Amino acid sequence: MKEHKIYLLISLLFLSSLSVFAKDVIPQQFVDSLNVMYPDAENVQWSSKHGYKIASFYQMTEGNQDAIMVWFNSDNATWVMTETGVQTTLQLPLPVTEAFSKNEMSGLNIQYIRIITFPVKPEIIVIELLAFNGEEYQMFYNPDGKLIQTLNGYIGEGEIYPDLFN
Repeated sequence: MKEHKIYLLISLLFLSSLSVFAKDVIPQQFVDSLNVMYPDAENVQWSSKHGYKIASFYQMTEGNQDAIMVWFNSDNATWVMTETGVQTTLQLPLPVTEAFSKNEMSGLNIQYIRIITFPVKPEIIVIELLAFNGEEYQMFYNPDGKLIQTLNGYIGEGEIYPDLFN
């Protein structure tokens, strides 16, 4: 009887661990939508957040490995936003690179650079910085180099998602 309880306990632990590590089944319409946009995407990881399905993968661009996150409406697999994490300001539109280099914050440590693209709205470039005193900043630019806003501290702990831009 004692062995039976131990076997049952081990079986329950095993089954619960499977459910923890089980991946969401992504409906084919999401995979199809991604394949239209990024037919060469490989090793795609899917997740759900803020009511969206997100496809994450890496893609080589001009010798750099960029992190891509493609956000889809959870209801109908419609593309909502793409976040591309780039490695250097050299991958940004020239007006943004020039405007950033002239800003007094350009000497701070760059943590992340993200290019945010939308189906209809113009793209937005987000440069996330860390000051020497630990202060964090986000600078939002239009592709023409116009600084839209600078935020002290990361909004949503630095997380970028579609609803921030509505």
